[in-house]
Amino acid sequence: MQLAAHGEPDVFDLAAAYAFGIARDHPFMDGNKRTAYVACMLFLRLHGAWVRISAAARVVLFERLGKGELGQDALAARLRAGSEK
Repeated sequence: MQLAAHGEPDVFDLAAAYAFGIARDHPFMDGNKRTAYVACMLFLRLHGAWVRISAAARVVLFERLGKGELGQDALAARLRAGSEK
């Protein structure tokens, strides 16, 4: 997704873009989904957003992201829905 083409992205769109890029582009030999998760959550926390999604649900989200079953927009929407900002 090109964020610029969809209006002004919020912090959840940007965090999802980081996670999507890392999880799907496989920049590392191992640990891409874990790295995507940490980068996403750290980015959100640094920008004042706290995701209140259970640990089990987070695992499912990032497993689906890594398998291509969850898109960037869907991840952003799920993060937005489960957050406090």
